[in-house]
Amino acid sequence: MTGESNMCGAKMDELFKRLSQIYTQDDSDQDKDDIERIANSIRYACRMPPDFAAVLLKGYMYIEKDFKEKLIMIPEFSKWLKTNGRLMNASIS
Repeated sequence: MTGESNMCGAKMDELFKRLSQIYTQDDSDQDKDDIERIANSIRYACRMPPDFAAVLLKGYMYIEKDFKEKLIMIPEFSKWLKTNGRLMNASIS
């Protein structure tokens, strides 16, 4: 049983590491209008546990003032929001 929990913990650590790499990219200012790249990362985030994806998507929402409106126009974001919006804690209004 201990081996299974260590394996699960290692997978979660790797997942968090990848999420952190996506979220902390230095070129976020250059890419903020590159909706296709953001849509691709949202598709990737959909494979993560919803609470990890919520961290990434909340970060995107605050790239700049009113960036939420651009995100809503991305089908992947809207789909994720419909199924997991409860994790956003009223960040979308």
